[in-house]
Amino acid sequence: MNTKNAFSLTLFILVCFILVCLRSNTLLSQDNHYWTQQYGGRSALMGGAAVAGANDNAAIFYNAALLPFIEKKELSVSANIYKVEFFTLENGAGHNLPLISNQYNTYPQMISGIVFFKKNKKLRAGYTLLTRLNSHIRFNVRHVFSTNVITNEPGLEDYVGAFEYNNQVNEQWAGGALSYKISDNFSFGVTQFLAYRFQSYVSNSYIRVFPKSQAYIASSDNTMSLSYNDIRTITKIGFARNHRKKPWRYGLAITFPSVPIFGLANVQREETITNIEYAIPNNPNYISHSITDRRTNLRSRYASPASIALGIEYHSRKGRLAIALEGFAKQNRYYIIKSDSLPLFKPDNVYVPNVGKFLWLNEYKNPVINIAIGFEHELKKNISMQMGIRSNLSYSYVLTEDQFNEYENQEQLSISNNTSTWDIIHFSIGGTLQRKTGEVSVGIDYGFSSKVPVGQFVDFKNPKAENYFYGDYETGAIPKLNSLNAVISYTHYLKTTH
Repeated sequence: MNTKNAFSLTLFILVCFILVCLRSNTLLSQDNHYWTQQYGGRSALMGGAAVAGANDNAAIFYNAALLPFIEKKELSVSANIYKVEFFTLENGAGHNLPLISNQYNTYPQMISGIVFFKKNKKLRAGYTLLTRLNSHIRFNVRHVFSTNVITNEPGLEDYVGAFEYNNQVNEQWAGGALSYKISDNFSFGVTQFLAYRFQSYVSNSYIRVFPKSQAYIASSDNTMSLSYNDIRTITKIGFARNHRKKPWRYGLAITFPSVPIFGLANVQREETITNIEYAIPNNPNYISHSITDRRTNLRSRYASPASIALGIEYHSRKGRLAIALEGFAKQNRYYIIKSDSLPLFKPDNVYVPNVGKFLWLNEYKNPVINIAIGFEHELKKNISMQMGIRSNLSYSYVLTEDQFNEYENQEQLSISNNTSTWDIIHFSIGGTLQRKTGEVSVGIDYGFSSKVPVGQFVDFKNPKAENYFYGDYETGAIPKLNSLNAVISYTHYLKTTH
């Protein structure tokens, strides 16, 4: 393939990539995880254990220092051709009241290419466009029963609680890499990414309490919607030791903290409580009130922490075994969105807690270490099999009741972006068919969550008047996630004259 045809093919695939990104609905309840997405054909099917030996364009992401050891000029594209997820959060809205989100989707993973330099065979360049995160959590539940939440009313009250939650995140990275072979066995590389992130976050709940006297209706409404677009840069450097005549290979990749460039956000939020004074009489802290605010074109700043990835591979005559681990640094609580305004609250004499951060969106990231183990075996001359297993730990932790109350006091009603606290394990298996002009990899990736209890989103089962008719925060929700992802990757070998 000549240079003109290669450019045309690249442009065509790029347009298809963008169109699919624009039309795809996001998937996966994994928005607080780093290793949800893996890249390339062989590398993805080996669980992402590619820091020491990615032998295709996926090296641009995992470790650019590996590029000089790739002998064929390549253009590749990979995609999740079908992805289905079944997610249930048992007790997520109260005891025996689950939150359920079942979805399916298709979306592109990565398009990438390698550039050779005729005058300098030790130098390699690469380019890529990839989907770094594609997550969607959507719940909808309604609960109706009779209870005695207003204790000074005779008999039971009719209680209606409803909750809607929709959190969608999409992140696209464009990157360029440059790598140099310092010696026959050692190389250095750097990749510069430009990341675009979009998040749309909606959380609405309402409660109605109908006393038997029917003299009034008590209610509690909480509505929130926000969205932001954010652009930042991410720099990654890598080192690789690759001795062709020896079985062991090593890799090191360092990702630096992101640098913000630009971001805009829109936020709207309201809390309205009516007739609470009938449930808790003669208490100035509990009277009907409303807090509301809306702001547009606020500055947003999303941040990602530093990380260090290590990889080691052992090569035999018929295959290889690869291990990789990546540790992500801690990021203290910061604010993706801030607003200088104070919300409107009425009546003026109502007790209002600290509301200075009513429209603020906060996030923290705990330190995380993920590990992947991959295996590749040659079945025939041109056919190989890949297998992998990897952890995908959440950087959000489960708050205890005391921690939750402390957070509520410190954060002054600010909005939390730490929602997916469950850890996930992925298994992958597939095969690669190699031809003179290219190779095709096909396989599946199965993921499931741990069943460690996490925090409830709401509690409609044990309402209390002092909680504005919600129940106490508890950590009795059990996540049950099962996802299945069908992956296909095609790599085309371009003609080289070097």
